Amino acid sequence: MSRTRVLGLLLVVLGIESMCAAKPSCPKTLDDWRSCEASVEKVLLKQLPSRFKRSGPTLVIRFTTNKEETFVDGRTDRDVETSDRGYVLIDYRPSIDFAVLRRSFWETNTVDLISMKSGTHVEILDAPVFSPDELRFAVVKEDGFRQNSFAVYRVTGDDVTKEFFEENSARSVTALKWLGNDTLSFTESTTDRPRETRRFLKKESGPTTAVTWNIR
Repeated sequence: MSRTRVLGLLLVVLGIESMCAAKPSCPKTLDDWRSCEASVEKVLLKQLPSRFKRSGPTLVIRFTTNKEETFVDGRTDRDVETSDRGYVLIDYRPSIDFAVLRRSFWETNTVDLISMKSGTHVEILDAPVFSPDELRFAVVKEDGFRQNSFAVYRVTGDDVTKEFFEENSARSVTALKWLGNDTLSFTESTTDRPRETRRFLKKESGPTTAVTWNIR
């Protein structure tokens, strides 16, 4: 095989790995979604060593200003079990320059969207599902003790704006999929019949500048 062909195949492989790293898919319906997210972090660490690095329990994120933020897995108090902390880098979006970090605690976890320009953290409940242009993302959060959350955010510089938010204890939302940049399909699961229904969340145009999302 010629050197040119080998190089071409290598670029294809790297491109596939890059796409997988930029757009990970670790839904919590998987039995081992935590291992999936840990695998995503390994790929990101390998691809972008100048921005992300890990040494054992220590994860370091270096921003474009060259400032760094350090996250250390383990207990903040050695003798207190409930002080357990864990951090996993689960995504990076170069087009908007945001990293996505899962923060785990004793009995819960949440997700931060982190601006690589300013270091600003925005808590977004759970892993985001980005629209094709990556200027919006959807999030669902299942909570067995409280309301289940379903939200859509718009990226605005170093921050995000919440455009849609709904809580419902009688319904769970899974299988989020963007159909373009203004429509989401999802599976709605309830205890009533029909148990599972395919629904759509669509951004509507109106007479004002306010954004309205409606479920159909």
